[in-house]
Amino acid sequence: MASKRNQLCECGSGKKYKKCCIDSPLSSSKREPKFSDYNKLDLIKTISSLSLVPDNSDKIIRLESIMNQILKQKDEGKERIEVETLKEICKSNYAFNAMEDPSENCFTEIITYYGGDYIIYPGITENGNYVLQRLLNTIFEIQAFTFSDEFKSQINEAALLCLGLSNQISEKLGSKRYEIYDAQGGLLFFPSEVKINQITKAIELSESEMEDFLSKYGISLETLHYFLFENSNQDTSDIFINNPIYKDESSYVIASPTTLSYALTNYIWEVSGKHENRAYLETSYKIYWWNEAQLKLQKMGFARFSLNKDKVDHNNTNGYYQFDSDKVAFIYIKDSKDDFKANLENLKLLHSDKKKYSDHQILEIEIIPVFGVETFTLQENINKNFKLHIPMPEFDILSILKLADAIDLWKFAQILHNKIANGFRIIPSSFLDLFKFYVDKDYSFYQNDNYSLDGLFGLISNAKEWRINSKTEPDIHTRIKEIDTYQVNIKVQRISSLESIYHQQNIETNLLLDSYFQPIWVSPQSIDFPKEAGEIVKGLANVIAFWIYQLEDIFFEPLKLLGDKPIQFEFNVSDWKDFIEPLPSLEAQELSHESFGPIVKDNLIILTIPIDFVKKAYSPQNEGERGLLKTIIFSLNTLLENSNFKKVENIETIINNIAPLGTKKKLNVYFPDDNLLKDPTNVRGYRLLQKHDVSILLDNLPTLLGLNCPKKDKELDRKEKQDLLNDITKVAFLPLLKDRINRLDNVDLLIKLIEFNEAIIFRRELLKFQIPSKIACGLQDEKSNKELIDILSDFDKTTISIRCLIEHIVAEQVSGHVSPSMTDIDELVAIMNQVMEWGALSDQIYFNIMDERIAVLPSGRIGTDKNLEEAFRHFQKIKSREGVADVIENFIYSFPKLNKNNGKEIPTGLDKAFLADYKISFTRLFEFMDTLFQIGLDQQMSYNKIEVSTLKSELLNNGFSISEIDNALAYLCLTKRGSVDQKPDGYEYYDIIPWRFNRRLSVLAKPLFKIETQKDKEDLLFWGNKQLVQCKRYLQSQIQSGRYRAIPKGKMEEILGKMANEKGELLVKDLLKTLEKDTKLVLKSEVKINSKSVFYAYKDLGDVDILIIDIANKLLLSLECKNIAATRNIKEVFDEFDKLYTGSKYIGKHLERHNWLKQNIDLLSAQYGIDFSGFTAQSAFITNEQLFTPILKGEKIEMPFISKYEIEKDGYSSILKHFLTKYSQQ
Repeated sequence: MASKRNQLCECGSGKKYKKCCIDSPLSSSKREPKFSDYNKLDLIKTISSLSLVPDNSDKIIRLESIMNQILKQKDEGKERIEVETLKEICKSNYAFNAMEDPSENCFTEIITYYGGDYIIYPGITENGNYVLQRLLNTIFEIQAFTFSDEFKSQINEAALLCLGLSNQISEKLGSKRYEIYDAQGGLLFFPSEVKINQITKAIELSESEMEDFLSKYGISLETLHYFLFENSNQDTSDIFINNPIYKDESSYVIASPTTLSYALTNYIWEVSGKHENRAYLETSYKIYWWNEAQLKLQKMGFARFSLNKDKVDHNNTNGYYQFDSDKVAFIYIKDSKDDFKANLENLKLLHSDKKKYSDHQILEIEIIPVFGVETFTLQENINKNFKLHIPMPEFDILSILKLADAIDLWKFAQILHNKIANGFRIIPSSFLDLFKFYVDKDYSFYQNDNYSLDGLFGLISNAKEWRINSKTEPDIHTRIKEIDTYQVNIKVQRISSLESIYHQQNIETNLLLDSYFQPIWVSPQSIDFPKEAGEIVKGLANVIAFWIYQLEDIFFEPLKLLGDKPIQFEFNVSDWKDFIEPLPSLEAQELSHESFGPIVKDNLIILTIPIDFVKKAYSPQNEGERGLLKTIIFSLNTLLENSNFKKVENIETIINNIAPLGTKKKLNVYFPDDNLLKDPTNVRGYRLLQKHDVSILLDNLPTLLGLNCPKKDKELDRKEKQDLLNDITKVAFLPLLKDRINRLDNVDLLIKLIEFNEAIIFRRELLKFQIPSKIACGLQDEKSNKELIDILSDFDKTTISIRCLIEHIVAEQVSGHVSPSMTDIDELVAIMNQVMEWGALSDQIYFNIMDERIAVLPSGRIGTDKNLEEAFRHFQKIKSREGVADVIENFIYSFPKLNKNNGKEIPTGLDKAFLADYKISFTRLFEFMDTLFQIGLDQQMSYNKIEVSTLKSELLNNGFSISEIDNALAYLCLTKRGSVDQKPDGYEYYDIIPWRFNRRLSVLAKPLFKIETQKDKEDLLFWGNKQLVQCKRYLQSQIQSGRYRAIPKGKMEEILGKMANEKGELLVKDLLKTLEKDTKLVLKSEVKINSKSVFYAYKDLGDVDILIIDIANKLLLSLECKNIAATRNIKEVFDEFDKLYTGSKYIGKHLERHNWLKQNIDLLSAQYGIDFSGFTAQSAFITNEQLFTPILKGEKIEMPFISKYEIEKDGYSSILKHFLTKYSQQ
């Protein structure tokens, strides 16, 4: 909470800045400014007003220095200073101040106290309102703490004085809570005289106005006098700390509005000392924070335990916490006496517990209490434990913004410890500034490619964005709610930045609409609902609040007429059993406002939610919510009419505008058996690929390579690049991976990887299900879209790494004895990720897709240009948009109980072909997986395990023959093969390269894992049920997309060829259907050009899939339509390129047709009876989805590539736009 004035003065005197040079102008001028010629009160008011100008929020020290200079001068003139004159004085004498840093506070913040929220101007006070708010809560809110009535009375008067005056200023200036301004430094900013006069009036009170103010709040003159600075005062240095109110002969001026809250904080500590309970207040303050922190610690992954059988003592401000299988934390609030011995004894207790914790690694977290003193701390090197020093407010910021979990803090402490131990220098800085640097650098201390960092300097205000966001994002404040005829201030926080909907703190079913003139509350009528109904209650509250929010533009002004009395929406149901038990039927009646039985009384509206509303929520359409919206409108209109105000008309029009029939719906109900991937039963937690572990590997890569590492900045030729990339995977990472895996218990590791994989599959499927409604409801902005793309990318990277780790474990089955911890798994996932990243780069060089510079950088890391990576990133953005379009288009199939016949028939001949090649039909293989899924479901575990002989018995009882069982297991099982790089018979080397897609030895294709046990035990089969379902989807997708890798010259290869031709024909039909909507176009399909066609060519040029005759634009467009599966990795880039240019030569063949059309326009004109004079022949390549090649080639591409998605979205214009620029000139 200390401001910059408490830092040591830069002049080197050893004194604090406020006691030394605060009133000395820091400029090139040697002459002190002369203020004695002007009226002192006028000067004070003007300078004070400048502190309330947002552009000066980072110049408070300068203003304080000017104010001190004014007060020091004993002489006083009568002349009123002109603004321009003062501006010139400030420019000449106060152009800068070396002690100034950017303000880390919002321009306005709030303190919640009796009467609600009080707006304060925190200025440069460190931690803003943090200490003051918690001091007031400690003294007045927590009944466990007992302070004398006299003490509380004194504090109450002071609080009402300082907060009341600050809030009064904010009301006069129209300030709102948590205002943010990015001051740009430089000279003091002077607004217009009109604005200065407005602020001046806001900060000045006449004697009678002050008397009225004191009377209103019951404040004594004695309390006021404490905060006054009068002319008789000799010392001016502490005015901003204790005396922010200036008293003149006839008026009071809030001379320092930005330190009112700071002065109040100091007053509380001073008065507590006079009452001899300062130590008790400090202790209570710490206990209050500590008890609040327990839930935050729990959410961060710290599980509290006691070393003895006694219960945890909640009055102790220290505790033990487990946060990984081999790690514990000792967390405590630093004692004012820094009782090191007591903490040392606590740590010894951990090490002495031989049964559980003697071998555990320990993280020590010292929470630094912030009372109003300095919080800068140097992260120190502590013996063998890793230790962090975290100030209270910075820990809270971590929690509010969800910036770190327990393991993140462990890794940060570990890398920091190792850095400092190796001579890494860090100037004293806040924990948060340092942690922000670490996060921004991909969870490392890697600065840049040009040099190796040996220390950190100048991190002041590095975490400003986090400090601001921790206040603005939750936007915690209070609003009035009526409870039993009493109006009570309720503390709320924002649910989403895209809505003005809040929930009561710690009660997520009590919602507030804060964008209307009066508060509108939504909550269940009773909290006595079954525990199982918790989620549906939360969902119902959210859907009601959402539609009230959507009506804001319609009802804001009409409801304003009712005054500021809160409006309360309450909801109930006739019987909760209907909502928590399986629905006997989905048949539902049409909903009208009568269906919800609205009761409107005074400002209370009660709705009874019918079960038909929930049935309607099981649908891609929003019919149920349209009925609810109509009921809300009816209820609000009744409220208006009851008060004799005019109701809102045109209800049907409003409903159709706000909630057009479609996917705009807030409540989506689904049943787990609809989509087993969305079933949350037995799903455990998961962790994604950790940037920290990737950064550690990149730092250590040159060391892992040893003599195989090239010299710094050496230019490598193509062969040297290939050799280096092979060494990175085979010499550096794969041996490291084997070493790490082989020390761990492989069965335990396999189980945890299966659990993680299952959890990620569940979470990803749930996200996809939520996308259509979020987009329709306007809850997906650019920021959240980017976050969605990033999280889906992280899901992909993690699941691919996990699947490849499973393949490795099952292939080698070399087991150690150490139970894997979370950090062990993080490291393994990161190693496998790097194997694939560098392996993909080796493919890029091998297939000569794009040249890439690779070298050892001056920083010591091995770096690349990342040219192809950038192109791929752009490609993935396009694919993500296509993916979202697919999800929306297929949203209807998320409710299969309404679509009984939505299944696709198995292609003709597929079963026979599958049986011929794999000795089991496609249908029976799927039935086998369905039976296995049910066996897994019966186990009710987060992973599945069974003895092979037991499984065979169960399958025999389910009607499968021994032959079918053996062939199904052969097709679906990964088994031990000795070494992961050993290729089994019947497979290609392609199948054992982890960075390649579409491998026949992947978890996607083989979701069962056979583990060989000791000789006297049965072999075990492991699997995850969701991965089993994924396998079914994968097989279907591979066959439908033409990617399925069939046995060469087998029956499946023949069937796939026929299917590919059918899909190409279907693409042409779909495109024609879309283009036919433009009735001005003449469309022709399958226009053959050969020696036997009316369009003669001496050789067979094939056919034009679609010929567009655009008479209006005089264009003759030939479209080549190909159903080509999109690229997913470098090898597939090569395959795609080969199809287009060197192998199938799709581009070359179509260019031949294009040239023929250009040369034979007259022949076409005669055949179609259309005058083609002045027409231009153009060509385009149409694909079912975006390909990578056009992005790779950029402007060098021979013709436009357009995806089916673009044409379906924008019609013919998506084609035409390509021929209005570059291609029209060719």
